[in-house]
Amino acid sequence: MKQDRIIRDGVEGRKNLSQLVSVTEHQVIPDIRFNSKKVQNLYNWWYSHQSDIPRKSSFDIVDHLKDAEGYFLYSILADDDFYVRVLGEKAIDLLGNRYTNVRINTEAAKVDAHLDALITYLQKILSAKTAFWCEGEFIDQSGHKRRFQSIDCPLWDDANNISHIVGVMEAI
Repeated sequence: MKQDRIIRDGVEGRKNLSQLVSVTEHQVIPDIRFNSKKVQNLYNWWYSHQSDIPRKSSFDIVDHLKDAEGYFLYSILADDDFYVRVLGEKAIDLLGNRYTNVRINTEAAKVDAHLDALITYLQKILSAKTAFWCEGEFIDQSGHKRRFQSIDCPLWDDANNISHIVGVMEAI
């Protein structure tokens, strides 16, 4: 049986690489233009599937390989229970922690405050049934304050339930 885990000190012994300073969330509106090319590419893909809601079965990371290092994918287990299936290396660098194969729920949030805010944010996407994007600042591994953008897009299963949320983030 695979155990859920939380790694708080980064990847393979590396300490936290970055630190989020501020994050502002926005609901996506049609025809929006982003500063991040990776965010724009995922949004364009997601929006192009609106005639038949974007399905998890339609998303193949191979089609997004040039941006894959910034991608993340959450499985929806329940309204307040998520599982991080994929977290690309650039996303790891921006978040400062490695959350791949981590279950995100209220129990996990007791030991990692970032997860509590993430649960609330993911619930917002589930409730609104649309994509949200974020922008903010982080301190990079060199101690410099930088900006980032990210987007989180719901994906539906064949029973018309949101089963996953796919996203990408990039320093801008």
